[in-house]
Amino acid sequence: MIRVATTLAFHAHPDDETLLTGGTPAKPASEGHRTIIAVACDGLMGEATGPGGQARLNELRAAAGP
Repeated sequence: MIRVATTLAFHAHPDDETLLTGGTPAKPASEGHRTIIAVACDGLMGEATGPGGQARLNELRAAAGP
């Protein structure tokens, strides 16, 4: 039986995962373990609507992708 660990990286803002702990969740992910990155906010001041409103979250998704 193969065991898969789960790693949770929780940060306040998008970009923090790259600037502060990028290698920590990347290592177990590269070994096939489930890795979750959660952020408390979208990183914007005010509402995340209109052009560019999801930009930082989209960058987070791209950085976390395979």
